[in-house]
Amino acid sequence: MANAPNGTGYKFFHTAPYGIAAKSGTSQVFSLKENQTYNAKMIPIRLRDHVFYTAFAPYKNPKVAIALILENGGSDGVTAAPIMRKILDHLFDPQADTTQPGQAP
Repeated sequence: MANAPNGTGYKFFHTAPYGIAAKSGTSQVFSLKENQTYNAKMIPIRLRDHVFYTAFAPYKNPKVAIALILENGGSDGVTAAPIMRKILDHLFDPQADTTQPGQAP
């Protein structure tokens, strides 16, 4: 999922200087009607799916395992993968600048 070009997290991790193993998923907050399609933008935030993303790294000799949960985060791991990348970059390269514009370091 993070190492295969068609994986959810590939575009966020293929350039990482460490290998990871990861899995994303969702947890439904409410049930859809029979012919209803899920569209996070049309659903109130409090009813949006929860997103989870788990990873361990480095892949060949794990030093850390992380489970990230975004309550009402949306519909897929694409929401969580960039957050996981920032966390792992910070852990494996503390000198990397992972602060956002307007935030204190």
